[in-house]
Amino acid sequence: MVPNGDTSGAGRAAARRRRWLWLALIVLVLVPLGAAGALWLRLGAGPLALPPAVTARIEARIDAAMVANGVSLGRVEIQRHDGPGALSLRLVDVVLTDADGGPRAAFPMLAARLSRAGLLRGQVRPVSVALSDAGLQLNRDAQGRIDLALTTGEAASSQSLTDTLARLDAMLSAPVFAALDEVTATGLSLAMADEMTGQVLRVSDAQMRLVRRDGTLTLTMGGALAASRDATIDLVLTRTAGLGETSIGFGFSNLAARDVATIGPALAWVDLMRAPISGFLGGALKDDGTLGDLRAALDIGPGQLRLDAATAPFRFDRVASALRYQADTGRISFDSLTLAAPELSFAASGHADIDPDGTSYVAQFRMADIMLARPDLFAAPLGLDAAFVDLRLTLGPRLMIEIGQAVLRDDGLDLRLRGHVAADTAGVTLALDAHLPQVATGQIMTYWPQRAIPRTRAWIDQHLQAGTVRGVDFSLRAGPGRRPDYTLGFDFDGVTLAPLPHLPPITEGLGYLTLTGPRLVLRLDQGAMTAPGGGVVALGGSEFVIEDTRPRGPDAVIDLALSGAVPDVLTLLTAPPVRLLSQGGLTPAQIGTGTITARGQIATRLMRQDGMGAARYGFEGEISDFASDMLVPGRSLAADRLQIVVDPQAVAISGAARFDGVPVSGEWTRALGPDAAPESRVAARARLSPDDLAALGVRLPDWMLSGRAAAMLELTLPDGGVPRMRLSSDLAGLRLALPPLGWALAEEATGRLEAEITLGPAPAITRLSLDAGGLVLDGRIDLADGGGFGRLVADRFRLAPWLDVAGVVQGRADRPRDRDHRRHA
Repeated sequence: MVPNGDTSGAGRAAARRRRWLWLALIVLVLVPLGAAGALWLRLGAGPLALPPAVTARIEARIDAAMVANGVSLGRVEIQRHDGPGALSLRLVDVVLTDADGGPRAAFPMLAARLSRAGLLRGQVRPVSVALSDAGLQLNRDAQGRIDLALTTGEAASSQSLTDTLARLDAMLSAPVFAALDEVTATGLSLAMADEMTGQVLRVSDAQMRLVRRDGTLTLTMGGALAASRDATIDLVLTRTAGLGETSIGFGFSNLAARDVATIGPALAWVDLMRAPISGFLGGALKDDGTLGDLRAALDIGPGQLRLDAATAPFRFDRVASALRYQADTGRISFDSLTLAAPELSFAASGHADIDPDGTSYVAQFRMADIMLARPDLFAAPLGLDAAFVDLRLTLGPRLMIEIGQAVLRDDGLDLRLRGHVAADTAGVTLALDAHLPQVATGQIMTYWPQRAIPRTRAWIDQHLQAGTVRGVDFSLRAGPGRRPDYTLGFDFDGVTLAPLPHLPPITEGLGYLTLTGPRLVLRLDQGAMTAPGGGVVALGGSEFVIEDTRPRGPDAVIDLALSGAVPDVLTLLTAPPVRLLSQGGLTPAQIGTGTITARGQIATRLMRQDGMGAARYGFEGEISDFASDMLVPGRSLAADRLQIVVDPQAVAISGAARFDGVPVSGEWTRALGPDAAPESRVAARARLSPDDLAALGVRLPDWMLSGRAAAMLELTLPDGGVPRMRLSSDLAGLRLALPPLGWALAEEATGRLEAEITLGPAPAITRLSLDAGGLVLDGRIDLADGGGFGRLVADRFRLAPWLDVAGVVQGRADRPRDRDHRRHA
């Protein structure tokens, strides 16, 4: 049996053991909590630097997780964030190296926010990483390989961007980074250097974000371009480990065209412009870090395009393009290319193949919605349905655009162009050839710029009307320090021509026109003018030449081939510049009828003034089936074939003819000019007989004249006056006789006979002079009514050696009737 006191002592001992156990448990719990609380309170005052030994352990752990890279830490700090249990590590002076020890990244400060769940399990797992004030270098070497190094100015080891992203992806796939959401950076200094062009773009206060989700690593960075007011750059780098693909995206806003041009050959052509460009460029990176296939969207403008410093720039409001570049073929496919400018707009699509040297492009484009608005060139905006262009663009060392072929189509128009434009320090050289198969004459002016060969354009516009133009060929050659050389040629058919303002138009014209430099030639193979009287004058074979079209009122030479009725042809020549028969009352209708075929030339100045200036002209031709009963009033003149000559001094018609049935051979002339008398003259040779004189209205008695002799006839035909004829002969072949005096001249004898005859309604021999066979006679013959012999009035009648008188021989029928004579001393 145990005493009661013993029982109570054992209980007290057990109670004491329980109290010590609780006390020990409280101490074991409260002391760490107190330490942790003290640490938490300490971190509230600011970051706490860890001892070097701890820093070394953390460096070793991170280094082990880097896989392909190494890391060194200057120091490690622990920092408390707002919120329960939010802790982060601050790594100061962090340097990442590659496997060879070369620097790949350097960060002044890196803050890693830690996972609370990891901390409770005793694991350091970053949730997010923040960088600040670091430097980034995106470099492209001379071989086109792109590399990204997170350093400021240190010489980083060379690695391809593909390899760099692959290493980052491998690093972030390690378990230690399983909870990592993102890596961000602010206040970065981003340098984009290009050894291929020597270009360096710098972005200050840049931002960066690195995210890895669903096996895809995405690195974005960008900011405002230094030394620029509003240009920004954004880069997106993506690595998909499962596919082994690396891509790059480059977004930009208001970047200078020359900076965009340095990206690669696919965009080098934008260096021709001076304009801000916004857009996006995306593509794949090859394993060696060079760019592969690309796609781009560009929004350019407003700005200008200039070929050289001396040439006026082409200003535009906007250029937009969506394109794709295939690296293996070197082809750029332009899904769209649009231009909006005050003077020109179009929408195009096509492709361009880059030459291996990367300095030239062979391109094909299809253009639509073309609108050309140049008030100085076209009276109204010119719209074209479509255009197809094959060209080569060479950027250096000499800028050149070569057009292998360009086809412009509009409303049935099919204009083909080829040529080149080249620009260097000396200036711009231009060569252009154009061909147009067919166009209406009115339509050609629509497409001919008003300032291109303006005077020639104006002349053709005013003088070439209706009809069709075919085979238009135009060429232009221009260069610095010399006049442009140009040629133009085309055939025309069915056109209406008005070469001179005072002449009727030429209708149904068929021929061609050529312009070589300033020299214009218009050849008419077929065509006709309608004279004021209604007759048609054919002009086929005529040619119109302006040696120099540049001055106002240029000199012109017109080689005319004329064929038509005599009155119609001569009527056309009465107009300026010839002004034929402008003095006096003679009209072309009075000259006669028949058909004239002539060639001639007019040299004049194309100005509206009296007489068209001092015109020089000359014509020669042939008249067939000529007849006239008005040239010598009351007398007929006819010929099978005559020659005609016209010059500023006179118009002359010559040849064998019949004058009132009398065969003659001679020339009709009409003096021209302001001082010319208003009369015509005829000089002819004829063989006269009593019948011939009777045909002329002069009937002499049979006893007075017989036989036939050659004679010279000179007619004076005053406008509106009585024609006068002067006759002269040597009398060979004529027999003259005065039976009352017993005098006769044998046919074989010769002498001198001169007579002046009035050929009006009342013909008369107003003067008769005879010296033959010893007989000298000066007088006249008065003709009876109807033209018969009336009387011979002799002012002097000498028959050597016995008779020298003056008197009258009165005729009656065929015999002398009365004689009255007086002897002279």
